[in-house]
Amino acid sequence: MNKTFQLIEIGIISSILGIFCEYFGAIQFLYVILIIVIFVDTFTGIAVALRHKRFSPKGLNKFLKKVTTYSIAVFTVRLLEIAILTFFKTTALSQVMGIFLIINENISVLKNLAMLDVPIPSNFSGFLLRQLKISGWVMKKPVNANSRIEEIQDIIDYQLPTFEDDCIKSLLRIYFDVWKHTVMQLNGYLKKNDSDHPDMIYFKVMNLVQFAMQDVQDKWDKLNVTRECMEKFDTAHKTKKNQWLEKLKSICYWDCATADKKEEQIIDSIVVLLYQTIIDVRKGYYNRNGSKVDLYNNY
Repeated sequence: MNKTFQLIEIGIISSILGIFCEYFGAIQFLYVILIIVIFVDTFTGIAVALRHKRFSPKGLNKFLKKVTTYSIAVFTVRLLEIAILTFFKTTALSQVMGIFLIINENISVLKNLAMLDVPIPSNFSGFLLRQLKISGWVMKKPVNANSRIEEIQDIIDYQLPTFEDDCIKSLLRIYFDVWKHTVMQLNGYLKKNDSDHPDMIYFKVMNLVQFAMQDVQDKWDKLNVTRECMEKFDTAHKTKKNQWLEKLKSICYWDCATADKKEEQIIDSIVVLLYQTIIDVRKGYYNRNGSKVDLYNNY
């Protein structure tokens, strides 16, 4: 619902500015700005991907797909304007479309800059948080973080092999490897000056969570895990995952804690979540009497 209202707001603003540009601006200049913003968004997006070691050709494919989609939208609107030339001459629709796309691109650029630790006014933090798409809704500590990473590796080495089903083991190994990598990224991720900006801390943490969840999904797809099996896993684990997301929020907005302390608590909460994941999956295998129920037998 928030996303719908946001699109309506952008549409209204775009319409007002488009009408203004119809009388006081040139359409060619508008699309020059759009092209510049697209390239800025692309380069900052690549910088974020490289920083978080998530760069892949898939990102460039998204760039080409975006350019194609935008081009089709612009040409379609322009053809509509040509079609109504019999009644009156206008470029207002093209102006509105151009401004709408520029606003969307600027939102993406703002998100990328925040992830690159470029200072962003705190007033934008709440707005940036609304851009995240997550289902359901530190450390001085090289030593502490490293011990948590070792603990996750211990789960991978000693807990996952106890599952008889090879597919489940592969699915869980991907899940745990991704979250181990996320914990490594979190180590030293929050800066001291973030302490006074809980909204920005929350945004940065939730953005990493979004990256991790998408990474898990992509790797499961490559493993050819069936959609039904993914849904069963998500259903079994959904309650605990949602509770964890709420806990993350409370940690990020913890008034008395420094950024380092929040980072430590976030990493601890991830480890607890991973232990709970093992329990939830085992519940999927066995009922209360210990009989096997094969919840995940559709790989």
